[in-house]
Amino acid sequence: MKRIFLILAALLTLLLVGCGKEPAPPTHEDITPKVYTVEELAGLSAAEIIAIYGEDYTVVVPEGDPPYFYYEDVPYHFIGKPDDAVIRAVSSDVAGTEMLDIICVGDSLASLEEAAMTIEGYEYFPADNWYDEGNGKYGWAVIQGATHQYSCYIKDEVLTSFECRLMTE
Repeated sequence: MKRIFLILAALLTLLLVGCGKEPAPPTHEDITPKVYTVEELAGLSAAEIIAIYGEDYTVVVPEGDPPYFYYEDVPYHFIGKPDDAVIRAVSSDVAGTEMLDIICVGDSLASLEEAAMTIEGYEYFPADNWYDEGNGKYGWAVIQGATHQYSCYIKDEVLTSFECRLMTE
């Protein structure tokens, strides 16, 4: 009986000590929160977005436009209400915010057009009309994929903002 007890104690010691090996340090994936793409965000429920970014959001109900909510430290506006089953559109006007892998707010019109034509699975529609009301020339270009459409606001030859809209019902 004493022999079984000693064997069990030795096994337990090996399990607790891990055979003398140090525990593996956390990997980059273990300590870095997931970064969501715009296309991953458009289509989530408002509850899922709130679970990701927290309860500290601001709701805006503009006259004549759909309501949206946003966070001070997140570069997106989530088009919809905090209780919507699906957030169908996400927009941003923050410089450096990625729209697609190689296109960001602040990119020039020339680099937007070049990049948009190289992204597989998307079709680029340049701005048909340009407007100038004394405060700069502006227009809208569209990049459309199978599931998402981007409306790109271009002012003075620079991508100033975008809206990513979910195309599926």
